[in-house]
Order: sequence, then structure tokens, then C-alpha cells
Amino acid sequence: MPRIRFLLCLALSLIPACGRAPDEAPPPEPLVLVEVAPMVSLVRPLLAEGVEIRPIVPAGTSPHGYQLTPGDARALATASLVITVGPVLEPSINRAIARQTPADRVVSVAEAVGLELDPHAGHDHAGHADTEHAHDDHASDPHLWLDPELMDAFVAALPEALRARGVAAPDVDDRAAAVRAEIRAIGDDYAARLAPFAGRAIITHHDAFRRVADRYGLAIAQVIRPISGVEPTPGDLSRVREAVAAAGVGAIFVEPQFPDALPRRIAAQLGLEVHSLIPEGSDDWGAMMRANLDALVAGLSAPVPQVSGG
Repeated sequence: MPRIRFLLCLALSLIPACGRAPDEAPPPEPLVLVEVAPMVSLVRPLLAEGVEIRPIVPAGTSPHGYQLTPGDARALATASLVITVGPVLEPSINRAIARQTPADRVVSVAEAVGLELDPHAGHDHAGHADTEHAHDDHASDPHLWLDPELMDAFVAALPEALRARGVAAPDVDDRAAAVRAEIRAIGDDYAARLAPFAGRAIITHHDAFRRVADRYGLAIAQVIRPISGVEPTPGDLSRVREAVAAAGVGAIFVEPQFPDALPRRIAAQLGLEVHSLIPEGSDDWGAMMRANLDALVAGLSAPVPQVSGG
């Protein structure tokens, strides 16, 4: 009898826990990936409890030229949903998504808001753009998350995609409405505080703010770094000096993801203030947008020095 009890206990001990084979890994926790960190705070409130969310490109890092790690590739293959900005922000990331992630697990912000970004319209981070005339307008600008109206439209479209992948909160529509209210409030602040500067021009570090300028009545006089992965040339810097004289600007806007010694030297030579705009920021979209608005207002309020062209 003791032998029978021993054999029974041994047999029971060999039954795989929860129906899994002994060497079978547990299923991965639900994961949502977003291409850029600021969008984390727009998506996280809409997710069901227990769903992890993280950015593909770490906070404060430029997506242009970002090299995916093996861990990134594994996450792309197992994520419940991957939210990409669009096909031309960083083409190498989108190629990796196409390889690693099934198409029904991918949502494009550009497609969700009905935009067709033209990869040949001047925005080429691989080094083939016309650096003097890159971005004739904002049509190819892929920095969609910096435009409150586009983010409002995106969050409106997001619940359906989250429900389709089983990662939506039960009250996702109510949560989306609350997020959209915050987005619209920030958009209203941009409109009100930038209205006195309508028609004014700004000089930016890289070409991330065309949509913001177009949305709120500003102009981009010149970009210090027309191709994000390439150091400014003497011709680029000469055009910055000419733009300062022609457009009557009082400040240069730098971005912390790029070396800023050259733009700061130009600012010192020309008597300009230096302010910082952060397109990637942290994973808090609202805080990033408010900080950028404060910087824009401060830079546009700076006194304009007397500068001769050339």
C-alpha cells in the first residue's frame, strides 16, 4: 500500500503545471510599444490593467538614426500592439516593424489621422535631401506628435485598435475623451499664447517644428541642421546668419539631442538668445508640449538685434 501511494504521488508530480510542458515558457505579458516616448502618456490611460507600455526609442533620444537592440527586435515580435508614427520618421525602425510584427498588430498614427506622408518631399534623414530647400512646406514633416490637433484625432481613433488587440480598458471611450480634453486644452493654450506672434519666424535646430509653425501662424526662417544625422556645413551656417538678418529673429532654438556648440556660438556672435525645444522629451506629452510652448513664447519675445546679412 505505501508503494502504491508513492507511485501515485510520483505520477501526480509529473503532470505539467497549468497544462504546460515542463520546458514551455509562460505566455508573455501584454505589451504595447510606441515609437516615440512622448506618446506613452497619451496611450497608457487607455490600456487595461496589467498591460505594459514602453517606447521603442528611449525618452530624450532622437529616433533619426536610432539603432534597434536585440531586445527591441524581440519586443517587436511579441508585442500585442506596435504604434508607429508613420513610414518616414525613421525608415529603419519601420522596416524592422515590417519584419518582426504581424501587420494586424501595427497601428500607424499617420494612417489613423488620414495623412499620406511623402518620403520624397524633402525629409530625408539618410543624407540625400536638398539641404537648402528641405521641407518647402510641412507636408512631409513626420513629427506628428507635436501637433495637438493630429494627436486629438489619433486618440479619437485609438480605442478601436486597442479593443481589436484585447488591450483596451473597459471604459476606454471615456478615458479617451478625458485624454482628448487635455490635448485640446494644450492646443488652445498654443493658439492663445502664440497669436500675438503671428507671422513671426523662428530658427530651429532640426526640422521638427514645421507643423507647429504652420498650425499657429509662425514660419521657419532656417534650420541649423537640415539633415538630422549630419553636422551643419559652412553653407548651412551662412544661411542661418542670413536668415537672422532677413527675418528679424531674437533667438535660436536648440535641441538637447544634438550638439549645440555651433548654434550657441552663432547666437553669441549675433547677440541672440538661446532657448531649448525638445521634440522627444520624456514620456509625458503634456509636460513636453507645455515646456516647448514656454520656450517658443520666450524666444519670440526676445529683443531682435541689429544684424547685417552675409
